[in-house]
Amino acid sequence: MFTFLKNKEGSIALPFLAVLLLFTITTLYFIDDYQHKQFVIKQATDAYLADILEEKCRNYALEMEDNTSKIIDYNIGTVKLEKSKYGTYVTIFIDLNTGFKRQVFVKIK
Repeated sequence: MFTFLKNKEGSIALPFLAVLLLFTITTLYFIDDYQHKQFVIKQATDAYLADILEEKCRNYALEMEDNTSKIIDYNIGTVKLEKSKYGTYVTIFIDLNTGFKRQVFVKIK
């Protein structure tokens, strides 16, 4: 009835498939983890660049007249400044070449 238990020939297929499956799952996990880390690093780099551009443009905002806008081009992106009607707020639109966008409202003292 259970003659396959007595026949030991050809029993390498299942262990080989199990090891292959384990190797495949591990490889896919490492690839996914690597892609996630690269995405997080890119987002962090873009956020730091946007912070730097925001700090650089605050001085331009102080020199602007009320109810005006100004566009500043950098090699890493574009910054658009819009000063409010009464000159109390400045809206900073940051658009990096990588597709990262940020909008910041700054109160002028």
